[in-house]
Amino acid sequence: MKRVRERLAELTRGSNLDSLFNLDTQKMALYVVQNAHGLFKIGRSRDVRRRLIGLTHSHNIAVQTLLILEECGHFEEWIHLSLDADCVANEWFSGDDEGRLAIEALFGVRLDCPFKHDPVAAENWIEHIEDRTIAAKYQRRRRELVQLLKSAVLRIGTYSDYSEERSYPGLESNIAMLAGGYQGVSVGKVVTGTREGHDRPEEIPHYVRDIDAAIKLWSVDTPVERRRPINSALDCCLAALCDRWKFDEEQLLAHGCNLSARARLVETPTTIEALQASTPEPVENAKRPKDKIEARRAERRRYWHARDSGTSYDQAKVKRGPDKKPRKCRTAKANIS
Repeated sequence: MKRVRERLAELTRGSNLDSLFNLDTQKMALYVVQNAHGLFKIGRSRDVRRRLIGLTHSHNIAVQTLLILEECGHFEEWIHLSLDADCVANEWFSGDDEGRLAIEALFGVRLDCPFKHDPVAAENWIEHIEDRTIAAKYQRRRRELVQLLKSAVLRIGTYSDYSEERSYPGLESNIAMLAGGYQGVSVGKVVTGTREGHDRPEEIPHYVRDIDAAIKLWSVDTPVERRRPINSALDCCLAALCDRWKFDEEQLLAHGCNLSARARLVETPTTIEALQASTPEPVENAKRPKDKIEARRAERRRYWHARDSGTSYDQAKVKRGPDKKPRKCRTAKANIS
C-alpha cells in the first residue's frame, strides 16, 4: 500500500486543494468498499471497522472492504473530484466496468470485487436512500420547530423571553414552509410566501398570534373532540403540529433546555408568571456519576498523603455520597502518627 500512497502523493503534487494540507484528516484512513449491488464508496474514517458496521446498519445492505490506506484521509476530496463523472450518490460511485476501471486507474491497483453490478437494483436502492435522507432531514426540522414552540409556550430555553406583544417571523415562516404549504418564504418587514399551485407571493398567516390561522394546522383526520384544550394561538400551534407529525408532546424537550417538561399542557397556567413558577429551575453544577468517582479518588489520595504526613484520620476519611454514611479507607485508626 506504500506504492499507492506514493502514487496519490505524486498525482496531487501541485494541487492547491485546502483539504490536502489538513493535518487532522491526514491521520484518518482512506477506504474503498463495495456494496451488494456493486456500487463503490470511497470515504475516510478514524475507525474503518466501526464505520463499515454503521454503513451496514444505516443503509441496510452488505458491504465488503476492497482497499484501506492508513493516514491517507486527506486525499478523499481530491479523489471525489477526480471521479465526479462516475458519482451516482453521495460518496457512492458507479459499479459498472467503466466506473471500476476509473477507480483502478486512479489508485493504480486491481480491485478484487466480490459483487456484480446490478444496475436496476442499484438505481432502486439509491432512490430509496435519497428519499430516506430527505425524510430524515424534514423530520429533524419538524422536531426542532416543535421544540421551539414548546420553549415559547413554557417560556424556558431558547424562547424564555417570549412575549405575545412581539412578532416572531422565524417561527411563522418555518410553520408556513413545513405545515402551511408555502414555498419560497421571504422574511422582511412582511413575511411572504408562495402557496402550492399559485404564482404570486402573498403574506403568510400569523400562526402564533392568530387563533383562526393556528386552528387550520390541525389535521382533518383529528376530530374536534380528540383535540386537547388550548390557551392561545401559540399553544394551538404546538398541539396541532405534535398531533399532525406524531410527536409525544409530554416527552419532547423544549429547545435550548436540558429539562423535560413532562407536565401536561392541559394544566398549563395562562399567565407568564404562573408558567415560570410552575417550571422547575435547572440544577446548576450538578455532579455526574463520573465526577463523584473522581472526587472519591481524590479523597483517597488525600487520605494516604495525610497518613504519611501524620495528620489525624478524621481529616481524610472518604464519603460514599451525600445520602450514605462515610466509609473509612483500609485500617481505621483514631490518630495516625
